[in-house]
Amino acid sequence: MSNRVLDVPALMDVAIGKTQFMRARWHVAREVASTLVVPWCVAAEAARQLDTNGRAELRNALAAPMVVLGSHDFMSAAGCGQLMDRAGGAAGWDAAQVVWEAARRGWPVVTDEAHLDRLLRLDPFMVFERLP
Repeated sequence: MSNRVLDVPALMDVAIGKTQFMRARWHVAREVASTLVVPWCVAAEAARQLDTNGRAELRNALAAPMVVLGSHDFMSAAGCGQLMDRAGGAAGWDAAQVVWEAARRGWPVVTDEAHLDRLLRLDPFMVFERLP
């Protein structure tokens, strides 16, 4: 299965083209019609961190046919709230939404080493791919 949930570092990598890994993951997703879920809090955090050119690339990435924005309904809010409560609120809403989407779908998360600890604080059994 090639479906994935993207965390902030993975989405920013897509926008700025930092690693060959994400370029390859993007190409595979497009070619085999798999889905890349971007939680809306992740999109917001990436947009906050990117410059004007990066935000333009982010806009294009979010419009790609294999990208689905994560839920922003009551079930998502309640699930993320419970995750944050269990973790003492320290992980961040974007991390909570990544973990919630991954658990709900049974898909791995693409993230980097710097963000991994906060995700594992929410779900120590989460399956992930680490960016190089």
